[in-house]
Amino acid sequence: MVVLFALAVTGVVVGVNAACTLAFLAFYPGAHLSSAATFGVAGLPPLFHLTNTAIVLLFVLGGALVEWSRLSEGGVAVARLLGARALAAEPTDAGERRLRNIAEEMAVAAGAPVPKLFLLDDEPAINACAVGHDARDAAVIVTRGALRRLNRDELQGVFAHEYAHVLHGDVRLNLTLTAYVYGILIVHQFGRALLGWAHPQRFHPTSGEDPRALPLAIAAAVLGAAIMAVGAVGWLAARLLQAAVSRQREFLADATAVRFTRLPDGLGNALRKLAGVERARGERLLGPGTGLLAHAWLVAPGRLAGWLATHPPLAERIRRIFGRPMRAITEDDARRAQAVDEPVHARPAPDPRDVPLEFDPRG
Repeated sequence: MVVLFALAVTGVVVGVNAACTLAFLAFYPGAHLSSAATFGVAGLPPLFHLTNTAIVLLFVLGGALVEWSRLSEGGVAVARLLGARALAAEPTDAGERRLRNIAEEMAVAAGAPVPKLFLLDDEPAINACAVGHDARDAAVIVTRGALRRLNRDELQGVFAHEYAHVLHGDVRLNLTLTAYVYGILIVHQFGRALLGWAHPQRFHPTSGEDPRALPLAIAAAVLGAAIMAVGAVGWLAARLLQAAVSRQREFLADATAVRFTRLPDGLGNALRKLAGVERARGERLLGPGTGLLAHAWLVAPGRLAGWLATHPPLAERIRRIFGRPMRAITEDDARRAQAVDEPVHARPAPDPRDVPLEFDPRG
């Protein structure tokens, strides 16, 4: 991961230097391309590229260090970043009590500490993540949608997946990767902030701002747009870094969760429900900080696909769990399954494709 981070930082440094060189050529007619000059440009100020490189490294490495320091408390710090609520030791809500019981049962079975539990009350999507430095300070964060829309076996499968990340040491990797991504993205975010500050409405005659500052705002807007464009290199590098580190860890956590629970239907059907929701309306997490932690969630919180996807396709994860392709579970299917008062003969006949294969817990 360190090598990938170094490559990403190199890409940002090269992009910034290229943009600054082009800007210098545009604003200073005395400068011109020359193969004999350093970096192929004559008339540049002394130490031009070295200064640019130092500033970029200060932003990126300093930002990563600041973020790492901010997340030094481990899982609790990330939960705070996401706006999650700590789960009570003895919750009164049935869904929260179910999650607490599952966590304690699995910790006893694994002979490991019970992770700190947090809930995202305002998130209707089905999702969860695990973060921390190690098993002692790890936190598992679950959305309200997961409690409401998953049955016990499915919630157990989702928790087992996240707990597998804790026991495999992935939580520390996730925390480190979050700091790296923050550092790489900081150039792009700085450009966006500068562009937002220089918004034309800020200097409207009725705004009360000094109109004489408008030329400065225009210059800041141009500079902000340029920095954002350069920062796009960092954005791309950050997403590729997340994707490169995360995908294989998800397959491993899926397999471990099935071995923990000895029930492929649990996690498998939870993923099938997610596939049904994704196909129907593309439900995604919208809370603050979810992008930085895209690699840590059960399923990706955004819409990136292909090379930029932080997770393997749901269909492939489901196929590996069941040993063959399985159709998605729609919300109508889920409602029918939860209609306990509905007569058995009124329910549709089961689809033969949905009958799980015999599972050998030895893998």
